[in-house]
Amino acid sequence: MDNTQSRKIRKSGNSYVLTIPPNMLKALDLSEGDTVQLTKENNSIEITKQEPDVINEEFLKLVDTIYDENKDIFKSLVDK
Repeated sequence: MDNTQSRKIRKSGNSYVLTIPPNMLKALDLSEGDTVQLTKENNSIEITKQEPDVINEEFLKLVDTIYDENKDIFKSLVDK
Protein backbone atom coordinates (compact mmCIF):
# COMPACT_ATOMS: atom_id res chain seq x y z
CA MET A 1 0.00 0.00 0.00
CA ASP A 2 1.16 3.50 -0.84
CA ASN A 3 1.41 5.40 2.49
CA THR A 4 1.23 8.81 0.79
CA GLN A 5 -1.62 9.96 -1.41
CA SER A 6 -2.81 13.46 -2.33
CA ARG A 7 -6.45 14.52 -1.97
CA LYS A 8 -8.28 17.80 -2.54
CA ILE A 9 -10.47 19.36 0.11
CA ARG A 10 -13.95 20.24 -1.17
CA LYS A 11 -16.67 22.42 0.31
CA SER A 12 -20.02 20.78 1.03
CA GLY A 13 -22.55 23.17 2.55
CA ASN A 14 -20.92 24.72 5.61
CA SER A 15 -18.41 21.88 5.98
CA TYR A 16 -15.38 20.63 4.13
CA VAL A 17 -14.94 17.11 2.77
CA LEU A 18 -11.78 15.08 2.38
CA THR A 19 -12.08 11.70 0.67
CA ILE A 20 -10.15 8.66 1.88
CA PRO A 21 -9.07 6.07 -0.69
CA PRO A 22 -10.52 2.56 -0.26
CA ASN A 23 -7.11 0.95 0.34
CA MET A 24 -6.45 3.33 3.26
CA LEU A 25 -9.93 2.71 4.70
CA LYS A 26 -9.24 -1.01 4.62
CA ALA A 27 -5.80 -0.58 6.20
CA LEU A 28 -7.36 1.47 9.02
CA ASP A 29 -10.26 -0.99 9.42
CA LEU A 30 -12.73 1.80 8.63
CA SER A 31 -15.99 1.67 6.73
CA GLU A 32 -18.91 3.95 5.92
CA GLY A 33 -20.72 5.07 9.07
CA ASP A 34 -17.73 4.66 11.40
CA THR A 35 -16.82 7.53 13.71
CA VAL A 36 -13.23 8.72 13.80
CA GLN A 37 -11.30 11.00 16.10
CA LEU A 38 -9.01 13.61 14.54
CA THR A 39 -5.96 14.66 16.54
CA LYS A 40 -3.75 17.55 15.43
CA GLU A 41 -0.06 16.93 16.07
CA ASN A 42 2.24 19.76 14.91
CA ASN A 43 1.34 20.08 11.22
CA SER A 44 -0.25 16.63 10.89
CA ILE A 45 -3.59 15.02 11.65
CA GLU A 46 -3.91 11.55 13.13
CA ILE A 47 -7.12 9.62 12.32
CA THR A 48 -8.21 7.05 14.91
CA LYS A 49 -11.28 4.82 14.75
CA GLN A 50 -13.61 5.32 17.71
CA GLU A 51 -15.32 2.27 19.05
CA PRO A 52 -19.07 2.77 19.36
CA ASP A 53 -20.54 3.43 22.79
CA VAL A 54 -21.98 0.22 24.19
CA ILE A 55 -24.65 2.16 26.06
CA ASN A 56 -26.25 5.02 24.17
CA GLU A 57 -29.34 7.18 24.65
CA GLU A 58 -31.54 4.90 22.55
CA PHE A 59 -30.60 1.89 24.68
CA LEU A 60 -31.26 3.79 27.93
CA LYS A 61 -34.71 4.87 26.68
CA LEU A 62 -35.48 1.23 25.84
CA VAL A 63 -34.46 0.11 29.34
CA ASP A 64 -36.63 2.83 30.89
CA THR A 65 -39.61 1.74 28.79
CA ILE A 66 -39.17 -1.93 29.73
CA TYR A 67 -38.82 -1.00 33.40
CA ASP A 68 -41.91 1.23 33.34
CA GLU A 69 -43.96 -1.52 31.67
CA ASN A 70 -42.81 -4.15 34.22
CA LYS A 71 -42.35 -2.22 37.48
CA ASP A 72 -44.35 -4.66 39.57
CA ILE A 73 -42.38 -7.66 38.33
CA PHE A 74 -39.04 -5.95 39.04
CA LYS A 75 -40.19 -4.89 42.52
CA SER A 76 -41.31 -8.43 43.32
CA LEU A 77 -37.87 -9.74 42.27
CA VAL A 78 -36.20 -7.39 44.76
CA ASP A 79 -38.30 -8.84 47.58
CA LYS A 80 -37.21 -12.43 46.81
